[in-house]
Amino acid sequence: MKKQSEALELFNSAKKEVPEIRYTLPGAKKDILMRPYTTSEQKAILKAFEGEDEDLLNDAFDKLLINCVLNKGFDPNKLLTKDRECLLMALRMGSDSDKVTHIWKCTNKKCGYQNKLEIDLKDIDELKAETDLKLKKIKLDTSDVTIVVGPSTREDERHIMKHIKKYPVKGKKSNAEILASAYAASIKGMMKGEEMIELSFSDRMAIYEQFNMSDRNKLDQYFESMQVYGYNMDLGTHKCDKCGEETEQELDWLSFFLK
Repeated sequence: MKKQSEALELFNSAKKEVPEIRYTLPGAKKDILMRPYTTSEQKAILKAFEGEDEDLLNDAFDKLLINCVLNKGFDPNKLLTKDRECLLMALRMGSDSDKVTHIWKCTNKKCGYQNKLEIDLKDIDELKAETDLKLKKIKLDTSDVTIVVGPSTREDERHIMKHIKKYPVKGKKSNAEILASAYAASIKGMMKGEEMIELSFSDRMAIYEQFNMSDRNKLDQYFESMQVYGYNMDLGTHKCDKCGEETEQELDWLSFFLK
């Protein structure tokens, strides 16, 4: 192991106590304790952005959470999809300043000016989850069984991404397969008496594809009953500083993790 320099040893020995970031997951209602991320960890996120690979970026976010969350046994794969997004937001807010710069390109083809919009994160509204996000039982019409449904997790998202990559349409993601896999991801298991049998993702897809419209409508009703929650990233309408063209703006992940 390479020996540290005297200056680095002095720096490390003089480190102050790291402040803690406390956050309650809005969906799971679980308390999470984190430490702020370092510049090195932020650099890893920005490198993943530069690679323009959605899977690598999500893996980088997972690694960031594993590094910073202090709860014993924490597993980002078990996070509800929206809870994971909220947790990353809370980590960003607790690790860096309250200000971010949103950069957006004018939609006017004759202009294309790169605009900058300074955002105060304190002004971003957080929509709370008021509804019960626990698992729910649904009796099927297609088969004499009861399925158990619930909101998607990070692990489900991995399965969805893997599935839709198998069925591209002219090099693009198939909207039909995205929708089907999202519905399948909501199926968590099947009831056998009072015991729930967990299902593989391929089994979930196969079961969903045999649904009739009545069963599909029951899933639709379940999704409609779930209240939207999380951070409101809508920034409203803004004019281009050069030509005055008005466009709706939304805060993106890149702006959020940059200064």
